[in-house]
Amino acid sequence: MLNEQILADEGLCNGCRSCEVACSYYLNTKFKPSTSAIIVNRDPKAGKISISFTDACDVCESVNTPLCIAVCLPKALILGRKQDIAVPERNGVMADDQK
Repeated sequence: MLNEQILADEGLCNGCRSCEVACSYYLNTKFKPSTSAIIVNRDPKAGKISISFTDACDVCESVNTPLCIAVCLPKALILGRKQDIAVPERNGVMADDQK
């Protein structure tokens, strides 16, 4: 998992917060989402979800797969490197930094 981090696709997230529960258990052996290193915020008016991480996130270094990723049913969380994520083409034109 060298140089890898947890990446979030907020468009896939359904806001269930299972990741927060799993993370809180990993960090504190308690199911207490307020102590989680991942934070899922839902804006009901805008219908948007945002996902952020605190400095406490160690990418679950003592296990093979970070627990938040393991419990994420919509697969909104993945392990990877930001530079490996392809930028989608816009109107059939690849983004400048992807050429």
